[in-house]
Amino acid sequence: MEIISTYYGNDANKDRSAVIFKDTDGLKVECYVQVHPVKLVDVTQHSLRYAEDTAENWVTGILN
Repeated sequence: MEIISTYYGNDANKDRSAVIFKDTDGLKVECYVQVHPVKLVDVTQHSLRYAEDTAENWVTGILN
């Protein structure tokens, strides 16, 4: 597993974070509340930009 980037929420969503990583299958986004994993989004069929948008949407509260 290779970590590509990490995103952190702020203000009302400061307890949220997301990690984009690449495993043998492709890109995935792991979504956290505090330190607890809440959701794993498989974005292997999409681009890195899509993964970044997914992570951003999680930490800003758009994606639940």
